[in-house]
Amino acid sequence: SQMRELRAVQLPAGMLTVLQEPGPDPANTNSAVSVVYQVGPDDVRRNAMLQLLVHMGKRDAFNMLRTQQQLGYVVSFFANHELRIHHAEFVT
Repeated sequence: SQMRELRAVQLPAGMLTVLQEPGPDPANTNSAVSVVYQVGPDDVRRNAMLQLLVHMGKRDAFNMLRTQQQLGYVVSFFANHELRIHHAEFVT
């Protein structure tokens, strides 16, 4: 099947992990980067702090990444969750 199995794995603290996936068209030179900072499993206080962090940093992140560094047309900073693990994510 084309669907990947989704699962959560706890990595050791401080471990840097890079996942590279080829795009559907190898001839297309456009690319994107998604940087994810996991904050942990579902927790009311942690979720509120994450939402506050994103709210406070969204404008500055856009200004730095899109306006000053001109890293790409699409720049985003948002809070999200997958498999009940919450995270902050930068996309550019």
